Amino acid sequence: MAAAVQQLCAAWTDGSWAWERGGPVNALFAGEQTARASVAQAAHAALQSAGVTGAAQVVAAYVSAPGLAPASAAAGLALAGIQGNTPTCEGDERSALYSSFAAGAGVVVLAGTGSFAIGRAPDGRVETAGGYGPVFGDEGSGYSIGVAGLRLLGRVLDGIAPWGPLARRLAADLGVSTPAELRHRVYGNGFGRREIAALAVPISSLAGGERPDGEACRIMDAAAAALAELAAALGGKLGLSGSRFPVAMVGGLRQAGTPLMGPFERHLRQLEPRAQLVEPLLPPLGGAILVALERAGVPLSESLLARLQQSLAQASGV
Repeated sequence: MAAAVQQLCAAWTDGSWAWERGGPVNALFAGEQTARASVAQAAHAALQSAGVTGAAQVVAAYVSAPGLAPASAAAGLALAGIQGNTPTCEGDERSALYSSFAAGAGVVVLAGTGSFAIGRAPDGRVETAGGYGPVFGDEGSGYSIGVAGLRLLGRVLDGIAPWGPLARRLAADLGVSTPAELRHRVYGNGFGRREIAALAVPISSLAGGERPDGEACRIMDAAAAALAELAAALGGKLGLSGSRFPVAMVGGLRQAGTPLMGPFERHLRQLEPRAQLVEPLLPPLGGAILVALERAGVPLSESLLARLQQSLAQASGV
């Protein structure tokens, strides 16, 4: 059997899949111990759903968990009764690539709390762009959008910029009305990178309302331009520039819809006129499953992909 773990775990046996949900697996934010326990929880539940009891010997195990050490991933799988080789453990870049294009060529941009791009050339070469984190990267991410909103609110509270719908909404959501309150709110306990990224929700909402707010639209447009720049630059590194190649967007920020995807496509076409914005083939878990199957020596045939697409489409919450 093969196993693939994200926040969901899938177990593949005899051409069928079973999956179950676990807790957070991003060790960079949840911590090593929590991520290890989440791997064990999800893997154990998936094995039970697959009808596997007792020790399960796996041909390949793939864990997509940013910041989690392979030894911790192996320990989590062992707690679930999975024995075998040390799993391949890496971030979510490769699973995003496989979920978008399977084994095909193209560029995928992941925009969530952070941002990065990963792509594959026709000869199979894989390259990345971005992914430098909040200190000097994450352009176009939910975090960068939230920071832009906070910067605007600070200018308004200082009397530099006028009050508008976005500043009023952010002030209300944060419960602040003075510069001191804003500083205390942002730099106090319990307000970190994810909380800042969550501000992208009201910003994108105001950008996509019946009467779009100009400041919100400008912030979303800047984020879209940065993400398009990542995609175009990576297309150049892969030798795809000037040719027709697919570009997919994945990650939580994609749920912003038109306020992000509209300007993203426009900026992408300006940079790479022949790039084609496409839908990912599979949800993120599907990409992790494909990586695990490939490592197990299972050919990624069109029929296998079609069955996996159908199974994931029928699953709830995947």
